[in-house]
Amino acid sequence: MDKGNNLDWLSKVDLRQYLPFEHQLIYDAIGFEAYLKMTQAVSKMTVYFTERPIELAKRDFVMNCSAGMSAKEICTLLDMSEKTVYRILSEKTVKTNQLNLLDGIEDDNTGN
Repeated sequence: MDKGNNLDWLSKVDLRQYLPFEHQLIYDAIGFEAYLKMTQAVSKMTVYFTERPIELAKRDFVMNCSAGMSAKEICTLLDMSEKTVYRILSEKTVKTNQLNLLDGIEDDNTGN
């Protein structure tokens, strides 16, 4: 950090007591150093945190990376319900079947 932005003094006071409730939750989750870095990076922004990217990543994992795992193993690993896992897996099966049908149509059109 440059001299004009030196925040080392903050380690000598209890910053948490001055934080709004939502910031206290973040501070507790990521710790003092990470909170300071985050504050410096986004202090002038209104930030909304959503779980949507994690949900999409879980879906991607189920669709593309879970081969050889049982539904129960996937549920435990990703903290998802079996119903959700089976729904995603059934969508994968439908998409695979549709792609297989398209492959057959392309082969027919090319005369192969």
